[in-house]
Formats: sequence, structure tokens, C-alpha cells
Amino acid sequence: MDELRQWALTQRRRLSDQEQTDMTREATRLSLAVMAAQLSQTSSAMSRELKARFDAVAVRLSRGQLISDDDLRRIEATLKEVSRSVGVVAGALTDTERLQVVQAMGLAQGHWFKCSNDADFVELNHK
Repeated sequence: MDELRQWALTQRRRLSDQEQTDMTREATRLSLAVMAAQLSQTSSAMSRELKARFDAVAVRLSRGQLISDDDLRRIEATLKEVSRSVGVVAGALTDTERLQVVQAMGLAQGHWFKCSNDADFVELNHK
């Protein structure tokens, strides 16, 4: 994360398409690594086969190497499968975190809702 932050804060006139792609992939990799860290606490509830796939994904995410878009999609699919299997919504905000965000932004209660398109996704309603 420190390397990504330093790279992102480097002054430059413009980002090349490749740099933009690499930065997006790295941000996605880090987000998935956080999700994997959350799910690792529930590894005892996974089947052997799913645990083996999860462990391989966790190792891949922790290497700090760029990952292709196809690999990122496969990794995300595995993490979602693990999430469903253990009954944990990884990456979701807790009620306390949600309240803190609403208060920090100076919004009223009721600004959070479940997105009808994705049962695992909660989004802020900008009214």
C-alpha cells in the first residue's frame, strides 16, 4: 500500500493508459486482499476444497504482484463463493461503521439502503 501511495502521489503531467490500468488493478488487488483477510477468520467453516482454493487466492493476493483482469475476476468469484459459504458479507460495513460515515458526512438517518441489484452491496443514497 505504501508503494502504491508513493507512486500515486508522484507528480507527473499525465498518466499513461498502462499506468492507469496498473493502478486500478493494484487498488482492486488491495481491496480483495482486505476481503480475504476478513474471510480468513472464518476459514474453519469452509470445506477442505474451498479452503484450499481460498488459501491459494490469499497467497496470490499477498504477493504484491500485478494480477491480470481475468485472474482478478476469478479471485473475486472465489471470495464471493467463500463469503456465501460461511455466511459472511466480506467488505460490507458494520452498522456502527455505517452510522459513523453518515455522521461524518453530516447526513440524516435513512441514507443507507440495500441495492436491489446486488444483495451483498450497500450503497449511499445521495438525495
